[in-house]
Amino acid sequence: MVRDTEPIEVAAPERMGLNHPVENRWFLSSIDIRGGFLEAVSIELPEGLTCIIGPRGSGKSTLAEAIRGGLGGVEGASRDRQELFRSNLAKSAITLRARSEHDGQTFVVRREGRQPAVLTTGEGKVLSAVALDRGTFLPLDAYTSAEIETIADETLGPRRRGLLDELRATDLLEIQGEIAEARRGLEASADRIRASRRGLVDLTEEAQALVDARDRLAALPVAPASEHAAALATADQQRLHNEAEQKRARKLFDALAGVEADCLRVATTAARDVPTEIAAAQSANAALAASLHETLAVLHSAVTEHVAAIQGAIDAARVALRASEVLLAEAHLGQASASAQLRERDRVAEAAVRERSDAERAVLRLAQLEARQTAARGDEQALLVERQSLKAKYLVLRERVSALREEVVGELMAVVPGQVRLGLRRSADTLEYQQLVSQALHGSGLRQHDAIVESVTRFRPDELAQIVRADNLGEFEAVCRFGADRAKRVLDALRQALDPLTLEVLPSDDVVSIELNVGTPDDAIYRDAAHLSRGQKCTALLPLLLARRRTPLVVDQPEDNLDNAFIFRTVVESIRRLKPTRQLLFITHNANIPVLGEADCIVVMDSDGRRGFVRKVGSLDECREDIIELLEGGAAAFDLRRQRYGRS
Repeated sequence: MVRDTEPIEVAAPERMGLNHPVENRWFLSSIDIRGGFLEAVSIELPEGLTCIIGPRGSGKSTLAEAIRGGLGGVEGASRDRQELFRSNLAKSAITLRARSEHDGQTFVVRREGRQPAVLTTGEGKVLSAVALDRGTFLPLDAYTSAEIETIADETLGPRRRGLLDELRATDLLEIQGEIAEARRGLEASADRIRASRRGLVDLTEEAQALVDARDRLAALPVAPASEHAAALATADQQRLHNEAEQKRARKLFDALAGVEADCLRVATTAARDVPTEIAAAQSANAALAASLHETLAVLHSAVTEHVAAIQGAIDAARVALRASEVLLAEAHLGQASASAQLRERDRVAEAAVRERSDAERAVLRLAQLEARQTAARGDEQALLVERQSLKAKYLVLRERVSALREEVVGELMAVVPGQVRLGLRRSADTLEYQQLVSQALHGSGLRQHDAIVESVTRFRPDELAQIVRADNLGEFEAVCRFGADRAKRVLDALRQALDPLTLEVLPSDDVVSIELNVGTPDDAIYRDAAHLSRGQKCTALLPLLLARRRTPLVVDQPEDNLDNAFIFRTVVESIRRLKPTRQLLFITHNANIPVLGEADCIVVMDSDGRRGFVRKVGSLDECREDIIELLEGGAAAFDLRRQRYGRS
């Protein structure tokens, strides 16, 4: 069995395939803090292992947070980190100096409280285009023991994925931008489809109201004969023509205005974007361009003449249209007057004609609605075809993210010890999906929500979207096995609350597994870190965090939940192996880490009760007495243990 104390070997970064550009090695050269709990702290940092020691309350964690918050801010940080920053660093001015191994370039980061950081080169040039808070420039790894445990406990969620994503941050940032654009396209597509469907519903409802129009018209008797019947029918038909003429006249005015605006845009574009010459008269090349200048002049003249001609024609058309409107209005008025006189003479015939005319109008309206329904269905089908293309692009982009993560998993598996196993299950994080289904069931009166959610989410989101859209009770019940009545109630609740267009592209992210062999090398039994003891969680996570990249690593009290044997055999040995290749800053109360890890620098902190301060900075030898006092319980305790153990 693997115990918390069993040693695990961690490979050095040079053995790793993790040589992505984001892994360019860099170092923190110094940190300076003015104001706040650490009122006047200035520390020069070496490239290897720095251990920060001191009594509780002396500001060790505050110093670690100054590094983390100074580089990356605290937006989105845990509540504990935000509270620590607010209490101890909100009034601090933090200055961090860094150096790149690649080209020796130096950088200075200055941040006052929660204000945005200012990044400059060592020469003082401001780099305003760099977004430090994204963590892709001067990337830093920083953890507390509680955060390590949180990563271990989270089987669904972003923390474990972050361990992989940070190693491909540049590539993923680009892909995530494309994914965001694809999602915007899908959302716009969904809006257009919803609008199309709403319009089709409105057309269908209006058509339903006229569904018997043809039967009603066929059932009407022939209008009673009278000396005015034919004239009344003709007058009523003419009234329909008059209404159509008025509508066409209004549309024609709008069309002429549109043509006029287009002409003006052509003229404006030509005048603005097409020059009359490309070579100045004073240029030695003026003669070479003379022919072109003449052609351009002809072009401008032609545009002006044609626009003027079209404008003149439009004006003439307006004049003619206004004149026609006057004539038509007079004619319509006369026709309406004649029709009124006829109706007055023969009311019975008028009523029959009007009834038949109304029926004919209803039939005509029904035919128009049916034509528009056919066109709307065609438009919706075209939108659905377009959406399929957008969905395919979106899914390809998500697969690219998963492929990058699998690549990182493969590289990490080459360097983490055999007792630790990493894995990736694509699109297996159904937490958001489960929450969406659970919310849909809220208020439905159904019991055993958790069991229902578990059964429903056996469908992929896109499969459930198809079932909800088609109201496919048979397939739903075949998979969920709720019983016919209960299945119908569940499906009805989902249909009322879920939008299939949203559901079919609901993102299900990847799940990262971090497992520890709790058996033997010959009889391996791998368990996910979430199901291990607190010590085993760190046993699984710490080697991964130590070795996964070459950027500076800050760990606040890594010894929490670990026994000294494991610290010595795994943590200390890993530190010795890795410190030549990455900068390590450990806050610790365990003497094994600075002493046996051969720390390059010891920072001894203290407090007067109001403020924390650095009491001493030095080598192991220079800080020997401080280590004995703070980490060994004092010289007397140290000597007594040595005597008890029978060691000279």
